[in-house]
Amino acid sequence: AKGYLTFANLTKQASVYIFDISGRFINKIESTETFGGIRWDMKDSNGNDVPTGIYIYRVTGKDSSGKDVEDKVNKFAVIK
Repeated sequence: AKGYLTFANLTKQASVYIFDISGRFINKIESTETFGGIRWDMKDSNGNDVPTGIYIYRVTGKDSSGKDVEDKVNKFAVIK
């Protein structure tokens, strides 16, 4: 499936860790850009399209002075 998901309102330096609903690691995406978002191609770390399902993500990042910001954890659905 073609498409992507954008994680927005992130710090300049941010990492997004993606897991399936059972907690299995799916992928990690990182940004050092200034626009505050990371685009994910909806593929796992092996380059395979992820199936329909519920996913959990954890965002880590650093503020403009380089200090760690509080992690954010949430979930999203992929529907194909």
